[in-house]
Amino acid sequence: MSGEEERTQNWGLCTTNPPVTSIIKSKIIQWAGHVARADPTSNIKRVLNLQYDKPRPVGRPRNTWEKGVKNILDDIGMYQDWQNNAQDRQEWRRLVGEVKDPGGL
Repeated sequence: MSGEEERTQNWGLCTTNPPVTSIIKSKIIQWAGHVARADPTSNIKRVLNLQYDKPRPVGRPRNTWEKGVKNILDDIGMYQDWQNNAQDRQEWRRLVGEVKDPGGL
């Protein structure tokens, strides 16, 4: 394979696959749907709603998983009431697909 063919093949691989960051974001949103639909007594739901009695240390506020989900959903304008929206599995799958392939919007 010549250098030109190899560059062309690599370019094709880069342009046909969604960016890795989009895949990661889609997996986070996919998991968020599972968490939102989980039973209220499940461990994942309890951890999501966990409240600490101790004050946080001074300094920059820590990022949380839910803040990360909010940022991803804010980018596509879908943060409002995301836990209720996740109850509709078909619509949530469509949303995950939009996050995974932003060019397909």
